[in-house]
Amino acid sequence: MTRSRMLLLLPVFWLPALWANQAVGQLTGVVLHTPPLWADYFVCSVVNSSTSNRLVTAKILDKNGLAMTTNPIAGGCTNATLNPGQACGVIASGNGVQLGYCKIGVPLALKQDVRGSLYASKQNGATAVVVQAE
Repeated sequence: MTRSRMLLLLPVFWLPALWANQAVGQLTGVVLHTPPLWADYFVCSVVNSSTSNRLVTAKILDKNGLAMTTNPIAGGCTNATLNPGQACGVIASGNGVQLGYCKIGVPLALKQDVRGSLYASKQNGATAVVVQAE
């Protein structure tokens, strides 16, 4: 085989391998965070917006990145398998106003496969804010 023919065949073999590698690399997983908010009551919610089941873990963390004590909503969001369109959530009540944010982990997924948000308020309901996870 001549050198020019080998050079022509090379893209036929390495381009599909490159594309396959990029597709697999995109599915390594995603971690989303909300902006931190000051409150004493937090709700982190996640919904599966893909067409496949997704394994989801959601946590509410304090300003030091430590998990706040949470209560699960309808089964919780710790290693929860969500069907398409299904949601889960966690609630955290602090002792006084503190800084908190939501961290959502989804292995083998793309960013658009899940949507998440953090609801934060004072326990008396005087102030409420909702932010989206990015």
